[in-house]
Amino acid sequence: MATGLSASFDARLYRAALHLCPGEFRREHGAEMAGDFDEARGEVASAGVRAMWVLRLLMGLDLARTLVAQWLRTGLPAIGCVALLCSLVVSAGLASAVRRLTFRIPAEGVDAESVGLVLLSVVVLMVIVVTIVFNLWVHRPRRVARR
Repeated sequence: MATGLSASFDARLYRAALHLCPGEFRREHGAEMAGDFDEARGEVASAGVRAMWVLRLLMGLDLARTLVAQWLRTGLPAIGCVALLCSLVVSAGLASAVRRLTFRIPAEGVDAESVGLVLLSVVVLMVIVVTIVFNLWVHRPRRVARR
């Protein structure tokens, strides 16, 4: 009975891990990959515990390689890296500009216009970053299937 429970857990874990793949790839190849896992597991089940762990390791490594390759094919990591790089460059430029400025804080209080300008700059930068992240994760580009 423990073997049936273990097989069920392995299959469920593998299918859950398939949900980490990009949606289009998962819809096209997910059922086939899960079937291949079940078939390989059935062939190795009688070979012993060590063979089962070797299969789990090999299938896990193959799934990890597939995840990396398929996400790289979508182009989203490149878009995310460019967006992150642009945000870092803008932030570094703003920090460099602020470092060069000399701020004199009067004894009677802080200038409300200066504080407002800094806050406005931060808000604008955050809106840009949120817009980029929103576009990356909500409006993902759909790849046209190549024939």
